[in-house]
Amino acid sequence: MYSHKPLNEKKLFDFLQRNNGIERITWTRHAKQRLIERGIIMSDILYLLRHKFELISLDETTRSDEGLYKYKIAGYTPNSGGKRICIVIIPSLERCAVKLVTVMWENESRE
Repeated sequence: MYSHKPLNEKKLFDFLQRNNGIERITWTRHAKQRLIERGIIMSDILYLLRHKFELISLDETTRSDEGLYKYKIAGYTPNSGGKRICIVIIPSLERCAVKLVTVMWENESRE
């Protein structure tokens, strides 16, 4: 059983690297819709999970008692035209998986 403490930026990055960031990723319907609406491509999201990013915020989820927390991360990707992409993910250490909640450009407010 994993600890129910949130990960700091380094531990989150290490988790994503150790698990290749994309081995078990679940895209919510909301995330897929926002990806299309905002003209962000899937490969840039996968790039962001594999490379250096900045942890913007950390929030508890409704399942934080199970060790699940929401992380908003941001970074530059090859196809983002110099703009930073933000994504909200919920990693599950127990399942070695990541749920992608939403995607946005950094200058957009969260929907």
